[in-house]
Amino acid sequence: MSLPDQLTFDLPSFPATGSENFFVSSANSLAFEVVQNWQNWSNKRVLITGSEGSGKTHLSHVWSTLSNARFISLDTQEHDLLNVEAFIIEDIDLIASKPSLEERLFHYLNFAKQFEIYLLMTSSLAASRLELQLPDLSSRLQATEHVNIEAPDDALLSAVLIKQFTDRQINISPSLVEYILKRITRSLLAISNFVAELDILMLKHKKSPSRSMISEVLDNFE
Repeated sequence: MSLPDQLTFDLPSFPATGSENFFVSSANSLAFEVVQNWQNWSNKRVLITGSEGSGKTHLSHVWSTLSNARFISLDTQEHDLLNVEAFIIEDIDLIASKPSLEERLFHYLNFAKQFEIYLLMTSSLAASRLELQLPDLSSRLQATEHVNIEAPDDALLSAVLIKQFTDRQINISPSLVEYILKRITRSLLAISNFVAELDILMLKHKKSPSRSMISEVLDNFE
């Protein structure tokens, strides 16, 4: 499929946080399917992995909407989980070698198991690659169902890029979209940051997007 065709490709989209949409492609379709079928999770917990900017947080919000799940921060010592039926803990890879946070996550895993609460976790690394100091926590996480979000494909990147421009009411030609996608870091976070910076530059010069402006912004990202 050529890029101009991708610009009008009818990607499925689903409401997530606010006015945003979650675009489904081959890169994240498995993770999306698992989230949609959350009531069938084995042990009622899942770990979603993926690189920074792959869409883990966005997908967490999709699940929060579906399940009425609450976001839990491990940096906060106590959370009132009375009557909570589902909760989310993001970025568990950041707790490695931090004994107090590892203990806290282990406590939440036990709590969820004891009271049959659904739990979604996210991480940039698989559980087997986390250098955890608490063996029981490592074992529990490795026994958790994993689903990985792959690197974004062209269909997903183009859909998100076009939506970012559309949300800002910026008209962009297919040739410029193709030019951007050939040079930009292939992550959803990079797309978002790039469009924001380009928008600032356009406002500064009071001009529509051009290849020279796009190159200037892209050079700052390299």
